[in-house]
Amino acid sequence: PPSVLGLIDARAEYVQRLPDRVDVMVKFDGQDVPQAKVYSFDVANYYFVYGDFAEARQRFTPIYDAECGKTSLGYKAWDRLQSMANFENNVDESRRLAEAAITRSCAVTEEQKVNETTFATTTRARGFYIDAARAYEKAEKMPPGPERDKAWREAAALYKAALEKAPARDEAPEAAMLGANAYKQVGEYDQAIAMYELFIKEYGSEERLSALEKGDPKAEPPTPPDPEKYAKRVENLKVAYDELARANLLFFMFRCAAETYDTISPNKRFPEADRRKAATNAVDLYGNMGDDAKMLEARQTLYSLNPPVSQRMQIDYLVALADYKRWDSAAADEGANRNARIKGMQAMEAYYQKNRNTREAGRFLVQAAYNAAKMHEAGKDGKARDWCSNTMKAFDGYKASAPTKDGKSEAVGSLEADMAAECAYLAIDQELKAKFDYDSGHHRYAGVIDKVKQAFDKDVKEEHDVWLPKLQTVSKTNASTKWSGAARARQGSLYDSCRTGLFNATPPTVKLYTEKEERLLKLAETSDREDLQEQADAIRQNRREQWRSARERSLEEADKAMIKFYAEAVVWGRSYKVRTDAGDTAIRRLAFFTDILGNQKMRDYSQGVIDPSTKSPFVYTDNTFLRTRPGLSADVPVNGMPAPLPVGQ
Repeated sequence: PPSVLGLIDARAEYVQRLPDRVDVMVKFDGQDVPQAKVYSFDVANYYFVYGDFAEARQRFTPIYDAECGKTSLGYKAWDRLQSMANFENNVDESRRLAEAAITRSCAVTEEQKVNETTFATTTRARGFYIDAARAYEKAEKMPPGPERDKAWREAAALYKAALEKAPARDEAPEAAMLGANAYKQVGEYDQAIAMYELFIKEYGSEERLSALEKGDPKAEPPTPPDPEKYAKRVENLKVAYDELARANLLFFMFRCAAETYDTISPNKRFPEADRRKAATNAVDLYGNMGDDAKMLEARQTLYSLNPPVSQRMQIDYLVALADYKRWDSAAADEGANRNARIKGMQAMEAYYQKNRNTREAGRFLVQAAYNAAKMHEAGKDGKARDWCSNTMKAFDGYKASAPTKDGKSEAVGSLEADMAAECAYLAIDQELKAKFDYDSGHHRYAGVIDKVKQAFDKDVKEEHDVWLPKLQTVSKTNASTKWSGAARARQGSLYDSCRTGLFNATPPTVKLYTEKEERLLKLAETSDREDLQEQADAIRQNRREQWRSARERSLEEADKAMIKFYAEAVVWGRSYKVRTDAGDTAIRRLAFFTDILGNQKMRDYSQGVIDPSTKSPFVYTDNTFLRTRPGLSADVPVNGMPAPLPVGQ
């Protein structure tokens, strides 16, 4: 305003024109100070108040230099200079003023001393974090190499120093995370772990947390509770604990990770749900390490945290699973390993029997029954089939009660679906080996051709009416990608068995004529009448052609279905990146039939096979299955024959 400008101009003129020797003394904050110095401060402060920081800084600086430590004018000039630096986010200037206050105090009153010390300490602490942040940003932008690794280590060291010197600052959580990450960039997980531990110790000290939660009446001045800051600090502390546990796991320090979770779970400052999750992790880790005492302690901690039924079912299964994991399925079933199998089997069965009517145990019941089946199978005690049956029943229950997302049950395509599908598939596979497979003695067609054709048609009907639907349920009921492919391959094997039996149905086991027909034909052939001989020859020729034609039609129909089922199994296995014995058999049989049927028929018969992931049709290329069958180390020679031996000299 004009009036203010006039006053400022007048004071500036007073300072400029009046000699010091004739100046008057006035009171300023209780001190006698020359009037000209007060007017100089007023002029500088005017520019400060109205936002002309450049002019204000130019006028405050000489006042600060001359009056620091002598009068309040020096302290207030310093205060205005640091306020402008902070407002402009001039970090370097703020730090310079803070460092100067430590070496040369401008305060002349007790209140000024407290404020000055607080600012200097706070600004210096902030500076530590700023230096570290700059180093981190520099390392991020550098190309990989030794120099970048050096920069990462420098940033990590600066963050560590910042945490040590100012652990209570708001920047501390970010510093701990970034500092630890800097150490991880150079593979120093032990240092990253130490970083998290330092942060937790200092930032999360009980004294600081209590002061924020309840206030600190002993502080000068006393501080009231700060619920917002307290909640944020607890949240940051929980994140640090989680990162510490994760870093320990990455560094294979499983006990340290378990102990970290053991520290989280009883801490009443953390939400109950987080504590339950930590207790669950501790149970799992202690169980894997074989520390039963600590595992059971962690479970008891969970029990004290009001877990829902689903979490109780999970934790009890983890305890049972600890016994199962001590069994080595690849080792001989004797001695200690046999005892481990029996103990694990008992744990799985006990869990199943105790919780089989508890809906929340659904997925764990499937796993328990499946594991029991595997251990019975290893012990060859005859109960594996019963427990496989329990696995399928448990999966049906799990599927019916499992949560859904986008209209789809979480059981579909799950690990448990694979377990149930494997049991369903193996049951059918064993039944087929006993009742249907060519390799186990079936489809050995013999006798007169009409009986052979009837037997073949009967087997094909049984295949369609009984076995194909059974195998289809493996895919439809369980929705297991792995065992759906195996079931597809097994469906191909049904046609393979029948057509192989028919293909191998040749004389003398297969007869073109009944005994009566054969007797009449021989009479005609041995008679003296040429017309009867010609008629007998025509009958034989016609019968051979009829049989060949009928046989080839049946083989072709079987081949079409067989190749398509086998090709689908192979394409599905590749698409889902799974491998089964049935899938390997499918590839081998496709390679075998490539030589028999030729590339054109293989191409025709595999048309319409769709990749389930890409939804694109399978494109057959010549000899594709010959090149990809398991165990093949080199291309098959064109003629399939070995190279000739060298000619002897």
